[in-house]
Amino acid sequence: MSEIIQIPRNSEYAKTPVFRVDGELVCGVRRSDILPHSSDAVLEVRQAWQHRLDLIANDVYGDVNLWWIIADANAIIDPMTELAAGTKIRIPSKERVAFLISRT
Repeated sequence: MSEIIQIPRNSEYAKTPVFRVDGELVCGVRRSDILPHSSDAVLEVRQAWQHRLDLIANDVYGDVNLWWIIADANAIIDPMTELAAGTKIRIPSKERVAFLISRT
């Protein structure tokens, strides 16, 4: 038996079909990467942020759930191998994030 799961609007899966099937979550396909934009900032990953997109999202956007914006903007699949201290990453502006979320 399956049921539809409600996903928060600011989640990367906001418009992705997500179902619970026999106790497991089953998700559809992820959205494509967020393309570079002139309003993006460049940020150097600090030691405290190493491997932690959630901490960066909290410090930049005030919301740990927006980690996926940073991951998609930088095509990061595995922060444990791709997000070392000293790495430079693109950070979409808060206005752009609001627009991206409004599309979901």
